[in-house]
Amino acid sequence: MKNRVLKTFLLLVMPALMFTACKKEYPEPPIQDLPVGTVYTIDSLVKMGSHDFTGEDASVYGIVTADEVSGNLYKVAFIQDRATGAAIELYLKATSGVRIGDSIRVYLRDVTLSMYNGLPQLSNFEADGHIIILANNKPIEPVKTTISEIKTGKYLGGLVCLEDVWFTERKTFADPTTYGERILKDFSDETGKDFIVRTSNYANFANNPLPSDTGNLVAIASLYKNTWQLIIRSLSEVEFKVFLPVPGGGEGSQGGDLQYMPYTQLFTDDFGTYTTYDVLGSQSWEIDYHTAKMTGYTNSTYYANEDWLISSPVAITGVDDAKITIVYIGRYFNDINEEVAVMVSTNYNWGTDPTTASWTQMPATLREGSNWNDFLTAEISLTEYVGQTITIAVKYVSTDSKAGTIEIQSITIEEGNGVTPTPPPGPGSGSGSGTSDDPYNVAAGIGLQSEEPIAWVHGYIVGAVKSGLSSVGGNNDINWNAPFDLATNVVIADDASCREISQCIIVNLPAGKPLRTQVNLMDNPNNLGKHLAVKGKLRKYFGQAGLRDSGGTEADFVLEGGVTPTPPNPGMGIFL
Repeated sequence: MKNRVLKTFLLLVMPALMFTACKKEYPEPPIQDLPVGTVYTIDSLVKMGSHDFTGEDASVYGIVTADEVSGNLYKVAFIQDRATGAAIELYLKATSGVRIGDSIRVYLRDVTLSMYNGLPQLSNFEADGHIIILANNKPIEPVKTTISEIKTGKYLGGLVCLEDVWFTERKTFADPTTYGERILKDFSDETGKDFIVRTSNYANFANNPLPSDTGNLVAIASLYKNTWQLIIRSLSEVEFKVFLPVPGGGEGSQGGDLQYMPYTQLFTDDFGTYTTYDVLGSQSWEIDYHTAKMTGYTNSTYYANEDWLISSPVAITGVDDAKITIVYIGRYFNDINEEVAVMVSTNYNWGTDPTTASWTQMPATLREGSNWNDFLTAEISLTEYVGQTITIAVKYVSTDSKAGTIEIQSITIEEGNGVTPTPPPGPGSGSGSGTSDDPYNVAAGIGLQSEEPIAWVHGYIVGAVKSGLSSVGGNNDINWNAPFDLATNVVIADDASCREISQCIIVNLPAGKPLRTQVNLMDNPNNLGKHLAVKGKLRKYFGQAGLRDSGGTEADFVLEGGVTPTPPNPGMGIFL
């Protein structure tokens, strides 16, 4: 009987014991209570240069700007003062757990301060017992600067961003068994000359190829003896995604030399690898306001001209698609697409009279600007020329009765699906009569911009202009999808899938009116794709075809699934 009772007791107690045994109790780690002592700023340490903190209670505060995560640094971190920008290297005896953006206090007792080959450094310590993490995710933004400015020492050890730079070599970031020291050049800073990007062969991007184009990168500005170096934190901060190409096709390229894509010419100071040729007239292309400028209007007089701006030959090879992108402003033309032509030749001899070669005019859709500050962008497909060597030219013509002016900021030939544009509708295009029962479609509304009638127009809501713009220069200035950040307008088109602004009308939504509150996409994103009929004046808006000056009342518009006009307008029902 005793045995049976004992066995029963054990059967009841054992699960409880087992459950208790699985819940192992771990002792809490001791809380480090490191005295603060004398507080130094990073700037004061840098100016001090060297110091032995043996036996001294002292601290310095900073934000971690570089850590060991990517493998490009080992037992090393950098911290920076958010207020002053002063920075210093932490050289540790062991790896640390600090991460970029950590706000930390470094306890300086027994730490050594020195200038290690020109770089301020705190060394001879471990993270454990010396580094206290105060907060996470407090990153410092990099300072946009140039190579020459870094070499003044202003940003030594600091986080910097260089824009429009390129690597001169076609290698990987590092060599298999040692550091890679790759030469970087600054596109906008001729005085800066070369800069080394130093990458460890243990970095997780060491075997990645260097970008072959121009872009931006974020890095730590470091120094070893007299050699300036950049230390990349992460491959994601080598932002060569936009690919602003190397000007003139590469370092040392001369006009007339064969160029390879991507090939960009900025007309900031000169024509670079382009040349000009005057076929007719006394005016010529010139560099003015950091652009290539051409006009036949001088001293209040119009002059007849034919003037060409001509590229070096460029090989359209190694790609499936190619395009040309022109950044420009043009004004005061009768018809800009008749008086400014983008031309392509496969048999032009560089520097000769262009009229002796064969040229094809590309189907560009240039637009006049509304001012001289907001540049427009035109993209034209060159895919039909893949596998060939071509020459690009901009041909300008004027008469003694009318002469427009064009300024070209840059011309780029690169890989991509350039749009072969459809010319915007002209007067008489489209359908409708402009009444509430028979509104114009968008094509008709575009063709009537110069007449500025007050009329009804209908189409599908396809987007809205991005905030912060005074004019629309191209498709990239439109939010075609949510999120939307401007409530003052919507963009309508005849086709709900349209994403080409030259085929659209921008509708102004007057403040405080039902047209704005019920139609705008910022507050009503579900209106995207809905049909809208609206009454107003057909005239330019944001430099594009527009509809403005609507009364904005519920009698002035009909929104699919929304309001109906007051009084009712039966004729509009066919659109809902």
